[in-house]
Amino acid sequence: MNIPMSQIDFIGIGAPKCGTTWLSAQLDAHPQIMFAPDKEVYYFADTVLRRIAGKELRCFERGESWYHEQFPAVPGALS
Repeated sequence: MNIPMSQIDFIGIGAPKCGTTWLSAQLDAHPQIMFAPDKEVYYFADTVLRRIAGKELRCFERGESWYHEQFPAVPGALS
């Protein structure tokens, strides 16, 4: 899969209670910024965190293509 680099150009990483929800709300107000449907993809998350969140384990082993599939296409973007 050939994915344009411009599809994902910022990754926010944070610990619990460090302001990531506030930051995502501020960024989401901008019409040219899009997020994955799930705010937290848990790509590199610890196994315990993924179990608590009910997410399937070992997402990083699925590879970069899986990660890119978690983000919607950008409306109006050239492909």
